[in-house]
Amino acid sequence: MNLLKKPWFLLFLLIPFLRPAILDGLSYLGELPHVSVLGLRISVIEVFNAWRLISIIIILVLYYMYGKINKIIISVVLYLVSLFVATVYNNGSFNGNFFRYFTFAATVMGICLLINLLASTNLRGLLRVLYCYLGLLFTINFISIIILSGGVDRGWDGAVYFLGNRNPMSVILIFTALITCVYSHVKKNRLSAWAYTVCVAVVISVIQVWSAMGVVMGVLFIFIVLIGRNKVFKKVLNVNVFLLVNVFLFFIITIFRAQEHFAFLIEQVLNRSLTMTTRTYLWDITLERIRYAPWLGYGLSDDSWILMDGGLFHAHNIIFELIMRGGLITLISYLCIVLCCRKTLSIHKNHNISLFFGAAIFVFFVGSLATSFIHDINVNIFFITFILSFHVDKIIALQEQESNGQ
Repeated sequence: MNLLKKPWFLLFLLIPFLRPAILDGLSYLGELPHVSVLGLRISVIEVFNAWRLISIIIILVLYYMYGKINKIIISVVLYLVSLFVATVYNNGSFNGNFFRYFTFAATVMGICLLINLLASTNLRGLLRVLYCYLGLLFTINFISIIILSGGVDRGWDGAVYFLGNRNPMSVILIFTALITCVYSHVKKNRLSAWAYTVCVAVVISVIQVWSAMGVVMGVLFIFIVLIGRNKVFKKVLNVNVFLLVNVFLFFIITIFRAQEHFAFLIEQVLNRSLTMTTRTYLWDITLERIRYAPWLGYGLSDDSWILMDGGLFHAHNIIFELIMRGGLITLISYLCIVLCCRKTLSIHKNHNISLFFGAAIFVFFVGSLATSFIHDINVNIFFITFILSFHVDKIIALQEQESNGQ
């Protein structure tokens, strides 16, 4: 238990789950640096993968000794089990689909157990480590964006920055702003100068790299954080309203395509086509394929991808991707995780910290309407946000302790 109080130990466990995405970007180019260990050349990405495996083993041991099972962990297990069933049902091969599943499941389960354990044993230390580590990554990334406008390098999807390419980067930028705002409120019961600086830097970053969805997500999150603390707006800006708006946006954008009536905004302001860079074509193909496997989807296999114009693509919509992977059963199990968070956030809906988490979940789902965020390292950020949201009552209690000088 004493090790869980050590910042260096928490960093050791966390870093492989939140490694700089530049490593994943460069892996597409085949130019990853290597290190020599006992005469063997090992790529840095392999070092991080081994590090992650060691962290997962340590986390499992620690959780067995000190952890407790709760609703959010049960919901995560059900989600992973549904994916496993879907993969088995679709005749997944051990060397291919099952290996992909176990890698994904071990990563998700590892980070969820770690955050859930620390929320009960060392929440103050967890928030401090996340605040410092993410702040460091954020600062390096911001400098790289300003100095190297064309990116550190170029991958298959354009410029690669320290925290990845333009779309996935927006998630970790907003997550950093979330943790910074939460930590600021815990320590000072208000937003600090650094918190405001991070919020401004998020907007500058997404505009500089010009991620259309990143701009929408970043501006929306900062707007909610700034106005949501007002007593008037606080009555309507809460997790229940956010989730209802998410559902509404899914139907009007993905199903009914209402965005076609806002050609000027999409084409002139966001500089995107009405097809949202062919996403509407992907959705049409996905809807057609879902008809043939609605309950168990296609498992974690290449069949869950969409073939279009000679290439394989994700559905670029979180609802469609969940159904393609594991059918309606997986979608329902994923929604159970979200509902666990909603319940706790709803109880404390008038508190600023609850507002911050609700806003983050809201903009993550807004971004996920048209972008793939469940296939890369950002999946860890989603689940960290879910687990912390579930424990928002403990974070609020910690803030009260800090206010009382405890």
